[in-house]
Amino acid sequence: MSKTFARDATGLVREIGWFTAMTTVMCYVIGGGINLHSVRDFPGAGWGANIPLGFAIGAIPAVCTAWAFALMATSMPRSGGPYVWVSRVLGPYAGFVASWAWWFGTATAYGSLAVWDVWFWGLCLQLAGASTNNVGTYNAGTVLANNPVAWIVVGLVILVIFWALAILGVDIYGKVLNAMFIVAVIGSFITMGVYAAAAAGGGEAAMATAWNASPFGNPATQFYYASYDQVMAAGAPGWTAPFSWSATLTFMAVGAIWAYIGYTATAFIGGEVKTPKRNMLIGLGLGTILIAVYYVTISQLMYGSVGNFVKAYAYCDANGIVINGNSPSVVAVLPTFAAILVHGNPALAVYIAITGAIWLANDIPPFLITSSRTLFAWAFDRAFPLRFAEVSDRWHSPVWAVNLTAILGVLGVFQTTGEDMGVTPILGTWFAVVATQTFMDVVMMWTGCLTAMMLPYLRKDLFEKGASFKIGPLPLLAALGFIGFIANTYVLVVSAGALIPGGVPVLMVWFTLSILVWLYMQTKNRDMGIDVDTIYAEIPPE
Repeated sequence: MSKTFARDATGLVREIGWFTAMTTVMCYVIGGGINLHSVRDFPGAGWGANIPLGFAIGAIPAVCTAWAFALMATSMPRSGGPYVWVSRVLGPYAGFVASWAWWFGTATAYGSLAVWDVWFWGLCLQLAGASTNNVGTYNAGTVLANNPVAWIVVGLVILVIFWALAILGVDIYGKVLNAMFIVAVIGSFITMGVYAAAAAGGGEAAMATAWNASPFGNPATQFYYASYDQVMAAGAPGWTAPFSWSATLTFMAVGAIWAYIGYTATAFIGGEVKTPKRNMLIGLGLGTILIAVYYVTISQLMYGSVGNFVKAYAYCDANGIVINGNSPSVVAVLPTFAAILVHGNPALAVYIAITGAIWLANDIPPFLITSSRTLFAWAFDRAFPLRFAEVSDRWHSPVWAVNLTAILGVLGVFQTTGEDMGVTPILGTWFAVVATQTFMDVVMMWTGCLTAMMLPYLRKDLFEKGASFKIGPLPLLAALGFIGFIANTYVLVVSAGALIPGGVPVLMVWFTLSILVWLYMQTKNRDMGIDVDTIYAEIPPE
């Protein structure tokens, strides 16, 4: 056994090519972020928020941080990525505590996404049932969208399926993920085309016609809620709210940033990426730019064509406004309005709804793969029990690290369900939950950007191993790190301000636990005669 690292080789295999490196980033990011946050964040941010503008501003820290991480990943392409870089530049505990916060936020969000995916499958069945006048199908969708037992049971089923996929290794993971990605991309292009056609066909007038003819706006149907004009009147506080910079920036710093989080995903599996000097730049750099273009484009197409009705219905949905004795009969999310615009074509409407569900499901495999590799990296550096550095000889995956991360995701299923029911309001509202997860994730991005600023000067030997581009005498990495550091500092402050008192003890307990784990492992290492300083003086072996 090595007297420094857990062993002389990781046991991981470089099986990820450029396409999977990119789809890992795009699938991790696109999902709940755009489909949920683009419509559901108004109560927390303010009804005067300009959602496309928030996504555009949020792209600045996202793109700068992603490229900074991509460049560092070319220098130190190892599993656990940012933990490895930060611990070698800013210090071992800095790397551990920052990745500890990120791991917790990501692992619990893994469970949250499983629950939210159930909502989307419920929406799909509601739209399918309404479009085909099938009450049974519609009611099944209502159960999935509103029943906490269904959230838990189906959410756990989804979680377990992807848990098994993660254990099978990155080769099978990549094949499944890429297939799901292609299906979702086709649906996204269709959705954008529907909103563009609505804009060309009269915008709000097209929406009024489609809504009033749909099962939700037609009083002759059993799925009736209210007419277009009634929704606009009841939801007036939503769509008539004047533009607000404060609301837009709050949305940017919480909802939009949460929606972008994951743009660094491939960095965490650096030890399994082939040709990292090329594929990291494609996966992290190009992938994040494509995400930003998609976010701004699709949200602008929606709000630019039928935005008044979107905000009016979102207001009614968020506040449970009863009209004609009916409660809102369909969930307000991004695909909802595109599906209604084409309700006369049930197959197309259902496919649009399925697209949102698939994007959310696409999130889950990268969440589990990347967070488990962080746990693996700690154990390989002897900062966590060595069992979690064990790798399956058959699947080349760190099974124990995957299992522990998945278990935390199971807790996330119950916590998210409890929050939505109001039974366990530890973190508070939807927006406060998102703020807590955003804060914990951005701690890693903020620390990583600080590392990017310092790496060319404190560890020139490591910097020169990668893509060491310069702008005159200034390393590009340091410049990107500086921009990302300033932007992420603002995001940290705003997301911290959105926490409710219940979220603060959660953070305090979790960070305190990181101190205890760190002290225990370092004391144990010293007692065993392990030279901890030597571990962090070099990057882990392949």
